[in-house]
Amino acid sequence: RKSVSSDITCIAGLLNDVGFDRGKHLWLIRSRQTLAVTNEHVSFVVGIATEQSTPGRIFLGCELHGCGLGFAYQGNSGDIFATRRERKSYGVKFTAGDSVGILLDCDNKRLSFIVEGVPQGVAFDDLPEGSSFWPAVGLHAEGVAVSIEHQSATAFLRRRSEAMKELMVGRSIKKQFPDGVWRKGKIKEKLAEETYLIRFDGGRDLLVRCGAEDGFEVLTEETL
Repeated sequence: RKSVSSDITCIAGLLNDVGFDRGKHLWLIRSRQTLAVTNEHVSFVVGIATEQSTPGRIFLGCELHGCGLGFAYQGNSGDIFATRRERKSYGVKFTAGDSVGILLDCDNKRLSFIVEGVPQGVAFDDLPEGSSFWPAVGLHAEGVAVSIEHQSATAFLRRRSEAMKELMVGRSIKKQFPDGVWRKGKIKEKLAEETYLIRFDGGRDLLVRCGAEDGFEVLTEETL
């Protein structure tokens, strides 16, 4: 367990031992609370950094203590942010007890995240050229334990690509929105690669992305 200041003004960071500059990689971050934390700071931050650092006091997403550039997903807000960039709304919120995946595509310079097995979409698609990347976790409070496991990104993306083959006009799907709510709808039109016009319950037509890294589920008639 890493110690942080009692007023939650610093962040304890953990980086993986190995960085990568090519290929696709998936890390699963599992977390659990080990103490009865009663304040609101029980979420954590996941992401990548462009330089290795001894695990310790880092602020993922800022240039501190030799971690270079950081690209991060904040649990208590669902926002993404990066060094010298503005914070943006992105995905669902997560806290200690949730599992979060970091999906890094070095070849296409893309970074995505997964919460409880559900892809949240592409967070960054312009990672810096010529860099190696290390997965990282930032903890906001005492009493949170995390583990990091390198898994097969190829197998995960293959499963998602198979699901995408079923996306066609007339098919019913469930789509996860940034508020965490799943909404049912029917595909009306395919407008571009991975982009669809979908009529959701209530008669509202929305333009949404359904790519391999986005949260969606193709429904059968029995599940409607």
